[in-house]
Amino acid sequence: MFLKEKKDLRIHSEIVTDSVVDLAVSGAIPPSPAGGRGAPITASLCIGSERVFRFVGGNSMVEMKSLSDIISPATILSREKFTAVNGAIEIDLTGQSCVGMGDQMGYFGALGHAVFNRTAMFSPGGKGIIALRSTSRDGRFSRIVPEFTDRKIGIVTTQSDVNYVVTEYGCVNLFGKSIRERALALITIAHPKFRQWLLDEAKRMNYVYEDQVLPPEGADYPGSYEGLCRIGDKDLLVRPIKVTDERAVQNLFYAMSRDDRFHRFLMHVSSLHHKQAQDLVTVDYTSSMALVIQNGQGRQDEIVAVAHIAPEESRGTKKVCEFAAMVDPSWQNQGIGSFLLSRMIAVGRDLGYSLMRAYVWEDNMQMLRAFEKLGCGMTQELDCHVYRVSLAIE
Repeated sequence: MFLKEKKDLRIHSEIVTDSVVDLAVSGAIPPSPAGGRGAPITASLCIGSERVFRFVGGNSMVEMKSLSDIISPATILSREKFTAVNGAIEIDLTGQSCVGMGDQMGYFGALGHAVFNRTAMFSPGGKGIIALRSTSRDGRFSRIVPEFTDRKIGIVTTQSDVNYVVTEYGCVNLFGKSIRERALALITIAHPKFRQWLLDEAKRMNYVYEDQVLPPEGADYPGSYEGLCRIGDKDLLVRPIKVTDERAVQNLFYAMSRDDRFHRFLMHVSSLHHKQAQDLVTVDYTSSMALVIQNGQGRQDEIVAVAHIAPEESRGTKKVCEFAAMVDPSWQNQGIGSFLLSRMIAVGRDLGYSLMRAYVWEDNMQMLRAFEKLGCGMTQELDCHVYRVSLAIE
């Protein structure tokens, strides 16, 4: 269990299970109340093996309270960085989830699932997470569905309460997203064998555009390129682009000045429609690639820069890629362009390219200086006000 490596965890839950006992034994939960904050484990009931009940009995680490006390919003809001992790049986493409189907609901009901998820989002530094398998245990059915399998089922987490959703194929933040953005995001973390079916159903239900595409089959997200970079006094996330970044890339485009847009596209572009934006966020991660820099200080993540490489014509045995980038004006002159250029050179090498090329307007001094800083192996050719900059990266 990943949490066994953590320290000073506190558990506030409806239920104490064997997993909580494992955390306590591993040392992730402090053995006694610290700083007068009360017992490190508070709950209202126990479910599990005999080991759970032996652990709870007479243990000062555990304080059992009534369910109304445990799910009190005031109690949850008083805890910093409160992370609510709830399960689900199914989640539909709008972000609604359920925790039981058919007769199962008669046995355990919804408990405090919705209260925990909703309130955690508003605690200082908190978040609500819904975690579920991408398929049924036998793999026959997707747990991410266009509509709930049982139409009589009760919705536990509503569209307005959903925050993070996690499967074994990734994590998405649905907070503040439109239905189209939610549907696409959930499809990307569904089991691969169900993604095309879900996309077809989303189109049938008019949740997404008719020309919406997914990354090519087999284009696995390269998580190894994720990391943090220090820009000014902030740590920002660097990661490969996703098809779900379409709206954020559009926002970045509209934040740029008229001159910045011209420098990026070498023509005057006043709008970035769905089809154009979709082309910018759809890469195969093997011949085309893009990295974004993301500022996640708010509830909704903001992309402040993006850099692309895409294949150009080959020169004999040398593979050539073209580089281009966009940086939000409020983040310019802080080294982001140079940082992305260096990172994309490394990515280009990984993808087997020998030469990187960029087409730079003659007065785009920032981009030209970024290339000049790299020194050896660079050539420049001026033609009709545009420098063709070539850089050997092998």
